Amino acid sequence: MAKGGRSEVGDRGQNKEATKLIRWAREQGWHVIYTGAMHLRFTKPGYAPITASGTPRSGSYKGTKSKMAHAKPIEESTQQNA
Repeated sequence: MAKGGRSEVGDRGQNKEATKLIRWAREQGWHVIYTGAMHLRFTKPGYAPITASGTPRSGSYKGTKSKMAHAKPIEESTQQNA
C-alpha cells in the first residue's frame, strides 16, 4: 500500500478502457495509484501527477492519455514559464 492509504492499482477489476490506459501508462514509465476516492493518480519521477476519474465519462481517458503523452518534466516546464 502506498502512503496516505493509497494502493498501487492492478490492471484487473477496472473497466476495459481503464485497463488499457493503466497498461499504456505503465509502459510509458508512469506509476498508477488508486486514491480510494474513485480516482486514479498517475505519477512519474520528475513530472507533475495526473489524476483521472476511476469512473470516466466518454472520452475522458483519451484526455488523460494525451496529458501523459505531452507531459514535460517539471524543471523544463518551470524554465519555460520564467
